[in-house]
Formats: sequence, structure tokens, C-alpha cells
Amino acid sequence: MKTYGSEPIEIATDVVVDNDQMYFYQYLPLKMRGDLIDFTLPDQLKPLVDIIVECCNDFFHNICEGSLSMYDDHYIYLTAKNLYIKSGENLNRMGWHCDGFMSEDINYIWCDCIPTEYVTGNFELIQDHRESIEQMNRLFYKSDPLKCKPNSIYRLDETVIHRCDYNHSNDAVLRHFVKVSFSKEKYNLKGNSHNYLLDYNWEMKDRDYSRNHPVK
Repeated sequence: MKTYGSEPIEIATDVVVDNDQMYFYQYLPLKMRGDLIDFTLPDQLKPLVDIIVECCNDFFHNICEGSLSMYDDHYIYLTAKNLYIKSGENLNRMGWHCDGFMSEDINYIWCDCIPTEYVTGNFELIQDHRESIEQMNRLFYKSDPLKCKPNSIYRLDETVIHRCDYNHSNDAVLRHFVKVSFSKEKYNLKGNSHNYLLDYNWEMKDRDYSRNHPVK
């Protein structure tokens, strides 16, 4: 067992993205582990530069404590989704979970609407990916969650328990969601986006239908 229930850390507010295209990118590598400090971003994702820079600066100064070698020892991945959501649905899988569960990964999230919900406290969770998901959904089935703010960037470590809210309106809503992930691991599941500006060739593993860790 390990204690969970930390609050996400807000690192930037009023971050507005000027974007008029729909897209779906899942764990697109931006920087290889061991590379220099710069990241490599395809042109079509350039509107997200400000978000990525904010995340990189926070990770470098507040997680790596200014250590360039520690920063360079991480991959950087980008998840970016700008799609219409039907009434009662969301872009992501619903249910309580922790990003980077049982790892040292750090994730940053941003959205322009339908913000992420979270719960805080001191909760001991089973150290198993599948069993902990079932445990969280039992514990917080009738919870009254807190909400992140739209257009703010939040830092999450593995102890932040959160979930995707859904579209409460009767009409479809265009939702823009961004996640920047820092990890020492290869995110090597089939279906992840490939960055053709970087030189790498990983063996990709089958993805489980149920929510799971991005590494196999």
C-alpha cells in the first residue's frame, strides 16, 4: 500500500491556444532520453509551443532542481487531442486513476473546457494497476470532486487521483486537451504517435483494452 490523494499543482493560468484544426496525438515523443535540452515539435503542433515550454521550465527548475543531466535523462512525450465530444461523453477513458501510477513520471495537463476532476486526502491504494483502478472507483463512486480550471496548466505526479469529466451539455463540444509527460521509460504501446522528425525505431507492444501503464 502507498498513500495517494495529492492536489495537482497549478503552474500557469490564462494559457490560451490559437488553434483551428482537429487532431489526435497519443504520447508523441518530443525528446529522446539522453538528448540535449531542446524538444522537436512537428509544424502542425507549433501552437502548443507555449504550453510545452511552460512544462519544460517547471520540470527543469522544480523537479530536476536545475540539474541539466537529470533533465536530459528523461524522454518528453506529448498527447494532444482537439475533437468534438458528444453529450455525456469525453475524449479519454472515464474513471478514477493516477497518471504514471507506480512510477516517477511527471505529467502536465491543460484543457480549454470540461476540466479534469480530482479528489484529495490520504488514501492507501493497492500497488497493482488493475486492482487499484477498481479500488479507486469503489472509493470515490459518490464523491464530490474538485475541478481544475480551464486554460490552466497543472503538474501531476503519481499520487494525484483524478478523472475525466464528461460533456454535460445537450450539444457536442469541441474540447482541446494537452498532456506533456516526462519519463525515463519508453512509451512503447501500439497506437502511440510516431515523431518522424526524430531518429528512433522501437518495438511496439500490444495495448490492453483496459487502462494500463504506457510501458511494457
